[in-house]
Amino acid sequence: MANSYYKIYVTICFLFVLKSGYVAAQNTAQSAQGNISGSVFDEYNVPVKEALVTVKGTASRVRTDSAGRFSINAMPVSMLVISGSNYYTQEVMAGSVKLAHIRLISTYLRSPERINVLYGTANPDNNLGSIASIYTNQLTTTPSTLYTYALPGQLAGLYTKQNSGFVIPQTGAQTTTVFIGNLVSHNNASSNDNSEIALTLRGQNPITIIDNVQRELSSIDPESIESISVLKDGLSSILLGINSSRGVLLVTTKRPEAGKPHISFTAQTALQQPLGLPTPLSAYQYSYLYNEALQNDGRQPIYTGADFNAYRNHTDPQGHPDVNWFNTLLRNYSPLTSYRLNVGGGSSVARYTISLNYLDQLGMFKTDPALSYNTNNDLNRYMLNSNVYVNVTKKFTVELQLFGRVQQFTQPGVGYGSILGNLYSTPNNAYPLLNADGSFAGTTVYTNNLLAQAQESGYQRTNSNDVLANLDLKYDLGSVLQGLSVNAKGNLAIASQGFLTRSLQNNAYITNPNGSYSAIGTPLAQSNVFNSVSSARYAFAQGSVNYDRSFGKNNVSALALYDYRTAVLMVKPEITTLIVTVIITFYKLIVH
Repeated sequence: MANSYYKIYVTICFLFVLKSGYVAAQNTAQSAQGNISGSVFDEYNVPVKEALVTVKGTASRVRTDSAGRFSINAMPVSMLVISGSNYYTQEVMAGSVKLAHIRLISTYLRSPERINVLYGTANPDNNLGSIASIYTNQLTTTPSTLYTYALPGQLAGLYTKQNSGFVIPQTGAQTTTVFIGNLVSHNNASSNDNSEIALTLRGQNPITIIDNVQRELSSIDPESIESISVLKDGLSSILLGINSSRGVLLVTTKRPEAGKPHISFTAQTALQQPLGLPTPLSAYQYSYLYNEALQNDGRQPIYTGADFNAYRNHTDPQGHPDVNWFNTLLRNYSPLTSYRLNVGGGSSVARYTISLNYLDQLGMFKTDPALSYNTNNDLNRYMLNSNVYVNVTKKFTVELQLFGRVQQFTQPGVGYGSILGNLYSTPNNAYPLLNADGSFAGTTVYTNNLLAQAQESGYQRTNSNDVLANLDLKYDLGSVLQGLSVNAKGNLAIASQGFLTRSLQNNAYITNPNGSYSAIGTPLAQSNVFNSVSSARYAFAQGSVNYDRSFGKNNVSALALYDYRTAVLMVKPEITTLIVTVIITFYKLIVH
């Protein structure tokens, strides 16, 4: 019995010693506190500066430097919490090998420390105007020709309506319209290069302001845009004076950031599909219902039972055709391709960013590969956007922005709007696609063959070129009066546009009872005409004195603003010596 008690006593002592050794070892490991170093990057391998690194459960915290590096006192078993503005929070064990390259993922919805407002920025907590904003990651989810495609359902108060899935090419040089829209006007003229998405804000078309200059441009590369905001009330757009009632679509492009040079390349491909196309009646259905409509009007039917059988069984494709023109002329999908190259970097003194973009949108029509020219409704666009920011002194900054755009619109010679209209008005049994001899078929009612219009009518081409330059100067007069600064802005834009017509018209032929063919319509040889060429020059200047200062919980801000705008428009129709010049000048002085 005593021997049993002795064994139990020895076992308890052994366990106690083992427990004490484990606790001592654990305390030794946990007490091995020292400097833990690591680096924080975003999903594009760019260092994240000013990210907050804390030791979970303690008050110990540091921020990353400009290279994303940090060093903090922690035990290897401690948990580090890494967070940053507009990034998801991440937790990593201090002793993990992941510290060498911690990757943060950007949040979809951003909470910026300052928001873009008209002619400046503001603290969201102090802003009284009604403003809604979206940012780059919400604009670049899908490739598109215009940034307006990303706006539906994103900005409260902005109503959107899609009118077309393709650019509607202009049938003449229209720089006059473009630059009239750039001037502050009292009408509801909308953006000229946006024929696809109609925008309405407060019951009117909003004024589009890009980098604090009114520009009716919607084809800016979304990757170059920092934010798009809608200014929905009179208070937020009061600096526009009488035009503040229209509301503002405020577009702010990205500014250069200091750091090591970085290069990114993006390639995107998409397939566009019509939201819906009508399913036309077959020739048999059309003829049956046509007879029924005649009988309802008390008239004799024109189609017989033999006609019905021929349409239904397709036994006479020449005399009783059944052509689905939508399937014959239109593609099921239209490809869209975009390539983008971004370069940026610099120091705290000077920094830069350059963006190159190419976009190719193929049209909806099927084409003839044997032709040496394109007859589809296509869009080709090249864009360059560069920005240089220089701190000349601690108080004086200079920013220069250059934007260039080259666009080419192509469409069939008769215009793709005419083809779409004829598609809807031509029944399946109107005429065969081609006659037996391969010529274009037609009738005395339908004198123009749809296939000839879509693929054999030549082409129209609109070429447009735009160059814009912005110069911003800012001087801080805080040494004179804290919160006081002066700003000057200059903008020069030059645009030219030409319209080329190389259209033609082919005869259609009717099959006679004896098997011969009779031509209908009027053939036209292919033309080579510049219908019009125009150019425009637009200048904008702005000077302002700003005062913004906080006194404890109170903030005082004031702004005196002066605008000057002028446009010179030149139109040369038919390449003649006639030049129409229009000069428009507008001044504005506002004290707020």
